[in-house]
Amino acid sequence: MEQRKEIVLDGVTYFMTPANAYTAWENIQMLLGAIGRSKMDRPGDGSISGMIGLAFSVMDKPELAAVQRMVFEFTVVKPEAGAPAKLIDCGETHFNQYRSHLPILLVEGAQYQFGDFFTGIRDVLKGLFPGMGQMTEFLERCRSLVSSEATTTQKVSTGSSGRRSSEKKPRSRS
Repeated sequence: MEQRKEIVLDGVTYFMTPANAYTAWENIQMLLGAIGRSKMDRPGDGSISGMIGLAFSVMDKPELAAVQRMVFEFTVVKPEAGAPAKLIDCGETHFNQYRSHLPILLVEGAQYQFGDFFTGIRDVLKGLFPGMGQMTEFLERCRSLVSSEATTTQKVSTGSSGRRSSEKKPRSRS
């Protein structure tokens, strides 16, 4: 596993470091269980829309909140101006300014924290946990989607509305 992963979005640098292996393993077990249970309730067709539906079906689950907490706990943010801080301590304020960064960091963080568990034992894990195949496929698809979005995000400055800064803003009527 890389000892540190660096992501730069809109001039903001994020540094991810590895979580404790045991904690990460517990989180992946819980998340895979939630995905497996959801998959049994809502069998999909394997399409990207089916995978997105599966992801949304576990969005309100405590297992996903635990993964989010882990990713934020092991990520430090360095804004263009200001001191570095753990994302877990400043996330609420930080993401009010950089909303589009949140899903990118969650997907990249999950990929970073869990990626080495998948290396070389993918088939074993698929047998142990329901939904493992779907989860790895989903993470790869999410990563490719947010990677293209991250490239766009880095090049396009947006305001809090999500519109490009150079776009004309609607005028209020008097």
